[in-house]
Amino acid sequence: MKRHTILAFILTALLITACSSTDKEFEELVTQAEGHYQAKELQSSWDVYTKALDVKEDSEIRNKRSKVGEEIEFIKKFNGIINGMKSDAVAIETSMSKDSLRTAIGELDKRVVSLKNFETSPGYRIQRDIRSAVSRAAFAALEVRVITLELYMLKKDFNVYTYGQETIQSINDFLADLEYPKEYDNIK
Repeated sequence: MKRHTILAFILTALLITACSSTDKEFEELVTQAEGHYQAKELQSSWDVYTKALDVKEDSEIRNKRSKVGEEIEFIKKFNGIINGMKSDAVAIETSMSKDSLRTAIGELDKRVVSLKNFETSPGYRIQRDIRSAVSRAAFAALEVRVITLELYMLKKDFNVYTYGQETIQSINDFLADLEYPKEYDNIK
């Protein structure tokens, strides 16, 4: 009987030690994930939250990881719009006719509208960054340039090269003026 008591005590002690070790590892991973999030390293934050959930299930941490995942998706969408604008600048630069310029401007117009109407859930940093981007003068100038260019293309004596170069400059001005965390560039 004494042996069973000692064995039960040893197993209980091992179980308590293992649980406290698991809790400590979990807390360290959560702290690390939160540090990555504060440093705007969202993919690393999501990865470490996932490791923490592998160690121990926790609904609060699962919700935090979900929010980080949603923010990553919004950033991917935003990056897609910005990269599309860069591609539009190349397409405009290589336009040799009104038709090819009209197509490129049409794509740029869609991206400008998408950016202006970009919706995220409240509380995400990306939302503040986008609101800041579309409220700046360079974005307004790009928006006006696109509308003006669409009207100018109706004229017979329209100079594709001149207006194309001015539009490229408006795109470049907007991109240069964009206050966007460099850490988000790597989120694809």
